[in-house]
Amino acid sequence: NIRDAGVGGLFGNIYNGWSTVSISNSFATGDVIASGSSSKSGYGGGLIGINSAPISNSYSTGNITGSGLATVGGLIGYNNSSISYSYSTGLVTGGSTIGSLVGKNDTGGTVAYSYALDQLSLIGSGSSASNSSIFSLSAFKVGSNFSNLSSNYWYQYDGSTAPLLSSYLTPITITSTSPATKVYDATN
Repeated sequence: NIRDAGVGGLFGNIYNGWSTVSISNSFATGDVIASGSSSKSGYGGGLIGINSAPISNSYSTGNITGSGLATVGGLIGYNNSSISYSYSTGLVTGGSTIGSLVGKNDTGGTVAYSYALDQLSLIGSGSSASNSSIFSLSAFKVGSNFSNLSSNYWYQYDGSTAPLLSSYLTPITITSTSPATKVYDATN
């Protein structure tokens, strides 16, 4: 019988005992469903359900659905570590404690330079975030809203996409037989 269970798009649980673990340059796109009851706490996050590891330069886009006494967040359900330079664009619904980015940010949890959709407060309960914002979906496509994200990790097709992790993008230049060259800009 598991007392606390986490479910996430990348990891369900990253516990305190994993002191050497850190998450960086990662993303998840799948939807997550979490449930909780009086006898079993449930935590759901777009990236990680229960987190005790530093997270940076990461994002999630899947929808998060909680039921019963579940604690859910767009990126992390329950956080007890640092989160920086990360975001979530998933729709977060249901559960008892919910946040656009983090469901519950415990005493050891910090959030900085991170972003989420403006559907709910950034953090459902617990300590607050610094230098972080909530945006509409259209504002996620405006590059100037993410000036704190390093171009060493992130690339954005301004006006077309939310920030993307540049290590997962493949540069391509297509040259036609006639003398014309165009670098892809997400428009055509």
